[in-house]
Amino acid sequence: MREYIFDGRTIHTLDDWWDAWQSVVRGPEWEQFGRNRDAYRDSINGGPCAPELPCRIVIDNSASLVKNLSIDQTRNELMKSKEHAHSSWQRIIDEQLRHLEFGRGELAHNWVIDPLIGAPGIQLVFNSGNDDDISR
Repeated sequence: MREYIFDGRTIHTLDDWWDAWQSVVRGPEWEQFGRNRDAYRDSINGGPCAPELPCRIVIDNSASLVKNLSIDQTRNELMKSKEHAHSSWQRIIDEQLRHLEFGRGELAHNWVIDPLIGAPGIQLVFNSGNDDDISR
């Protein structure tokens, strides 16, 4: 089984994750990977830069990834998206930003991790950097 290893300590932004995904996975057509959430989901499901299946994706120091991609970075990512979004999407992004003010809504680490959970052919392993490692 192919294993892809990521270090959560090096992931501070979504661009860092896209760089890591492109570098570590380097699946077919890796240079065409779109470096956004839709392209990432497409990649996981066999699109450009798809991992070789079955595989194990290991996120070492996953607690760092979760910490780095928490509320502040999520806010930054949403604001960056809003700059380029159509006006209809800007309202949706504003709503997501309001949710963050109350500690609700998805965070950037969810955008990285959640698409991998339960993806066919992918075993996801979290090594938190603590004694409480998690495997899914």
